Amino acid sequence: MSDKSQDKQAKEAIEAIMPSEAELKEADENVDILVLTSGTLADGGDFYAYVAIPPSKYQAFLEAEQAGNYNLAEFGEILASGDTLEPPAEVAKEMEEKYGANPNFEEEFVEALQDELKKAEGAGGKAPSGDSDLGVDMDKAAGFAEKLKKDKK
Repeated sequence: MSDKSQDKQAKEAIEAIMPSEAELKEADENVDILVLTSGTLADGGDFYAYVAIPPSKYQAFLEAEQAGNYNLAEFGEILASGDTLEPPAEVAKEMEEKYGANPNFEEEFVEALQDELKKAEGAGGKAPSGDSDLGVDMDKAAGFAEKLKKDKK
């Protein structure tokens, strides 16, 4: 699976289970979403950055990242950054130890959601209501399940 395809699936999975505005405001007070992003700056230089993004700004961040030409500081706190596409091993290790950074989170999340949806399909072909073992609202994930089926055809 290509990186763009994984990014697209991750974005669709996240959209399918996005919380309400009230839930986002409460989450903003308690957690941040740690993101490792990389790319090319306007001046042509490479960069990587670990950014702590409040949940209420995460969707806007994904959209800005997809469109390109955005200011990371508008979305959250930059915890570490550098002028290469990949962080040095010692920085990655520090982010993992200090903040629990998982470089495979998006891929693991999409795989876990796909597994949940397969379980739901195996239980009668229809996603159940309520929360799954992952805490995923299966009603919100039903649209994503249909999209996955179409993509596989």
